[in-house]
Amino acid sequence: MPKMLISNVLIDDLICESDPELEGQPQAEIYIKALRSLLRPALNQVIKACKTPVDLQRVAAEQSDKMSICRTTSMAYRLFLANLAESDDVPPACFQNI
Repeated sequence: MPKMLISNVLIDDLICESDPELEGQPQAEIYIKALRSLLRPALNQVIKACKTPVDLQRVAAEQSDKMSICRTTSMAYRLFLANLAESDDVPPACFQNI
């Protein structure tokens, strides 16, 4: 099980913002949990790579390819990167062409 660098609440928010139809659905929690398990390793890799801009850009691109298997995970991942790029901790240039 991947280490929790990012809370379930944050990941769930990314998922629900990417697919608003999930909220309030009877079986949504099972689906959200599955999507969370797909997203967490990618988000963890990006967070770990934040120490080095060159690594961050490479890792972000690699993980973006992996997240493209599902529309919701792809959108949630891109939303995460957009939020990260807006922070003062990461140079926005790290996410160009992703």
